[in-house]
Amino acid sequence: MSRAQRRVETDSRSAGMHTVLRDLQPKAITALPKLRRMKSTRRSFIASGLAAATATTLYRPVSAASADGPSVLCIAGDTLITRRVQRRGDSSFGAVAKLLQNADVGIASGVMTFERGPALAPFPKGIDLNLLGPASGAADLRWMGLRLLSYAGNHALDYGIDGLRATLHNLRQAAVGVAGAGETLEESARPSYADHRTGRVALIGCATTFPESWMAANARHDAAGRPGVNGIRLDLTYRLAAHELEQLSQIGRTLAPGIEPLHDLVPDADGLLGSSANSREGVSFLDRKFVRGEPGVDAVPRAPDMKRLFASIEEARRSGATACVMVHEHGTYGPGTFLQKMARDCIDAGADCFLVSGSHIFGAIEIYRRKPILYGLGNLFFEYDTLSHVPAEVFEAYGFDPQRDEAGSVLRALSERYFDRQPHYWESAIVRLNFRAGECLALEIHPISLRSSNGAVTVRGTPRLASAADASGILERIANASRPFGTLLSIDGSIGLIRP
Repeated sequence: MSRAQRRVETDSRSAGMHTVLRDLQPKAITALPKLRRMKSTRRSFIASGLAAATATTLYRPVSAASADGPSVLCIAGDTLITRRVQRRGDSSFGAVAKLLQNADVGIASGVMTFERGPALAPFPKGIDLNLLGPASGAADLRWMGLRLLSYAGNHALDYGIDGLRATLHNLRQAAVGVAGAGETLEESARPSYADHRTGRVALIGCATTFPESWMAANARHDAAGRPGVNGIRLDLTYRLAAHELEQLSQIGRTLAPGIEPLHDLVPDADGLLGSSANSREGVSFLDRKFVRGEPGVDAVPRAPDMKRLFASIEEARRSGATACVMVHEHGTYGPGTFLQKMARDCIDAGADCFLVSGSHIFGAIEIYRRKPILYGLGNLFFEYDTLSHVPAEVFEAYGFDPQRDEAGSVLRALSERYFDRQPHYWESAIVRLNFRAGECLALEIHPISLRSSNGAVTVRGTPRLASAADASGILERIANASRPFGTLLSIDGSIGLIRP
């Protein structure tokens, strides 16, 4: 090494980046006076460079399981938001915002396409509404304290792939981590992380209720990947009494003569599909499988989808995160259902909590191996009344003229026929999960009301802390729903408490 080179190396150690730039890149000196007049810009540049270098060379995953300090996760439901949040001065709404903002990590379910105007083409959904909100909604959710959002579900592609991409972009620009949807199946299955003062949290999003064509796909050598959701496909078998099964078989033969009833198609010892000695004889009707038994429906998640979900949980645990799984499912939940088995299987695989969104109703709570399972998160925002974009086919489905009538007419009809008749859509709760050293110590249930106090649609659907009377009713309903799962909920004033 020459003397000049040694001098440069010594200077770089003693004088820092400025001296190195001066000695090695003389032409850059002309830019330095401007940098001196822009100290904040220079500091940001240097800080970002150091942060990037540290992340690359010195990163060590922070283990939630080894953290000594407590951490708080706030769990909320669907976020159907159509109006600016930060401009609302209501003190009761402000109390809800503070509840979320004071947590280490807020988690919720995303259902909106966040993008401006009618430029996006709506996906045809019949009578189901396409949910479009302002692009600013993403920043509003972050302001509320929500750092992780699961975007898997039956609204993720309401405005097609362009709408999905715009929403993911706007959420990430607002520093909201997104799980459950992405450019490929691999991306949609990947955990999304949020670091906090004592550790980190991972959210894995998936859906069992979604149009199957919306499922993301990975690329192949001869085909591009497909944007979409992390779907968990269900194989359904419908059980009917013997006489009902025979009636269905007769109807099938009448509609499609010459087609014989089918046996259950299950893999035999050689892996080929065919009848099995221990299978129940059934019929295939309208692409549904029916078998003899106690009337009901059996749902079984497909093995490859569950394997992918377990791999994501393992990835989250390897990173030292508290692993949360959220599934979007519209069905009802009770002991012995597929959802209970799915939840327990995920906890056995390493998940720290299992969350269910999609039904718009806050449901039961189960504790399994001291881990919480929330069967229905209800709504955080439910601002249907002020949706500004309604596709033409929805007008026609409700008997309105899409060229002459206003969107408000359709939305009022929808409320009168359905939403106004669902009282539990307008009451919900926010759950605070208190962790220490990776263990959930307590669940606090804070009831909220989304009803309008004066009948105005511009305030309905916005969360406010429930009154004492409403809180008592909400907590009693949750306690009654949770009792069959063996969960005991105590009530202290307007807050519910569960200790695993």
